[in-house]
Amino acid sequence: MAASEKTFALVGLFVTLGMFFGYLYYQYLLSLGEKDEVADKVRKEMTIKLIQDGRISLRGAVRDELMQYEAAIGAPLSGNGTGGN
Repeated sequence: MAASEKTFALVGLFVTLGMFFGYLYYQYLLSLGEKDEVADKVRKEMTIKLIQDGRISLRGAVRDELMQYEAAIGAPLSGNGTGGN
């Protein structure tokens, strides 16, 4: 009886390890994706909290989005490229 229990335990161990490493690989592939809704939501919530606490201005909060837009269109949004006058 103990020998058959060892066999089932060993099979269970290998199945569990296989599923665990498969899950890690799956999460790795998800992290390579372009759209990460959870990270976007966390970033937005943090930005809102920083604005409410007065630790960042609205201009500072949208700076990254403006820089991405400028890179996409290939031209700065303002004449001097700093985003302000």
